[in-house]
Amino acid sequence: GVQTCALPISVCGAVWVRHVTDATGTYYPLGTHKLAIAVHPTLHARGLGTTLMHCICAHADHATWCLSLSVRADNAAVRLYQRHGFVAESTITNRVGTPSSLMLRHQTGCCHQSMSKESPHE
Repeated sequence: GVQTCALPISVCGAVWVRHVTDATGTYYPLGTHKLAIAVHPTLHARGLGTTLMHCICAHADHATWCLSLSVRADNAAVRLYQRHGFVAESTITNRVGTPSSLMLRHQTGCCHQSMSKESPHE
């Protein structure tokens, strides 16, 4: 379903995926779908992230996609991702010099290579 926002904000949040077809210069395994999600800061802790994750994960389940993402280790969203089946595969130093977790949500029939810790980008 569609969530509406009664606050004076034009965009409450968004979620999208990008199919990784060339892993050159990235940490993301070929064949996965790299997930990106954002929720307006004034709307954190209201369930919007959970709703967005539920919708994209349901779509991924139907399409048998393996989802991948990176998240800073101190980000509260790590728990959200874990609740939706994401598992930390490795830890890297991100572009600002702090630790990030590379996480995968596996699906039956999803094929990919292991994540590399030696890529230069988050």
